[in-house]
Amino acid sequence: MFVLNHVSWLDIFLLDAVLPVTFVAKSEIGDWPLVGTLVTHAGTLYIERGSKSAARRTSERVAEALREQRPVAIFPEGTTSHGESVQRFHAALFQPAVDTASTIVPVVLRYSDTNGRLTRAASYVGDDSLIKSIWMIVSQRRMSARLEFLGPIPAQGGDRRALAERSRADIAAALEALGSTTAKRGQEDRASLGKL
Repeated sequence: MFVLNHVSWLDIFLLDAVLPVTFVAKSEIGDWPLVGTLVTHAGTLYIERGSKSAARRTSERVAEALREQRPVAIFPEGTTSHGESVQRFHAALFQPAVDTASTIVPVVLRYSDTNGRLTRAASYVGDDSLIKSIWMIVSQRRMSARLEFLGPIPAQGGDRRALAERSRADIAAALEALGSTTAKRGQEDRASLGKL
């Protein structure tokens, strides 16, 4: 099971282009124009927020996919952020990995500008509309996305809360390392320009 930080509606398409997986997403996405249709056709398993029985059914469907050796991806923050930090992970989403003794693979997702610095252009946060988000993306001169697959975590015999926290901590540490590497590279670039 792949576990990612969540920045944008683009995240699903980005990961699917690299590694076709079954996604778990909030049910509202299925109603979005165009994006909802594409995500549904990608085989997304929708979770209905606020309904314990629906959450249980989704958990059973995720466990079934894992037993069938189908790769599954989750965004356990349950919401998006600007990609600068990682929010709390919802541990219930890790239960299918525990139930099936699957391996969890944390994945860091980051969008960068032309200088390799974190960009908020892909962010889909708060009250942003889909149209505004698309406009921000297409207005960006150049943007790149990076997926970094971290060390696997065995879920067999594990506690879902501990697995959620470890996955979050691994992703947060990798994001911080990427940020400091980018900041250092930016300082080196400015120093090189200063010598010209």
